[in-house]
Amino acid sequence: WIVLGVLLGLQLLFVYLPFMNAWFRSAPLGLAGWLIPLGLAVVVFLILEVGKAVFRAYQRRVNPRRPSSPVMSRVRGRSR
Repeated sequence: WIVLGVLLGLQLLFVYLPFMNAWFRSAPLGLAGWLIPLGLAVVVFLILEVGKAVFRAYQRRVNPRRPSSPVMSRVRGRSR
């Protein structure tokens, strides 16, 4: 979370500091300039999470006795 905060802060500095705008020939973004990529990121995140859930459900159906990952086998107290 710290790295995410640092990266977000640096991005905001790049976008809104006047000398950075002059140096990189950029311009500050309006609200739509932030909402469109944020909305797309949420859509991609949801698609990937649904895909992972479907994959895990499929793995449980194909082999219900075997944990889906080595980490889960240690958590559940089983060994390979």
